[in-house]
Amino acid sequence: MKPKKPYLPNNWQRYKDAPEEVFKSLSFEEFHDWRICSWDIPDSVCAIVRVQNKDTMKVKEYVYRTMNGVEKRVHKLMEDPANEITICDSDEIHLIRHDDSLLDND
Repeated sequence: MKPKKPYLPNNWQRYKDAPEEVFKSLSFEEFHDWRICSWDIPDSVCAIVRVQNKDTMKVKEYVYRTMNGVEKRVHKLMEDPANEITICDSDEIHLIRHDDSLLDND
């Protein structure tokens, strides 16, 4: 039997209970640039792996605390050519997809 994954706490209650004064007021443009044009990953997260199966169009997302876990998952996901894999860390976003044009049908 596999051991249960450890609980990773979130702090939603702390933000819900915080008074309005602790939050900075932002214009739409500032919010757009901050949240839409960039990303922010917590220090406890090494990378996020998102995979979309092009056949079923289903999307799964995996969050990892170590690069070892990311590498193992990506190698496993790359075995299926229908998978389109997006890897996001605190610095970069990478897209891995199978390129059908590289296959020679001769």
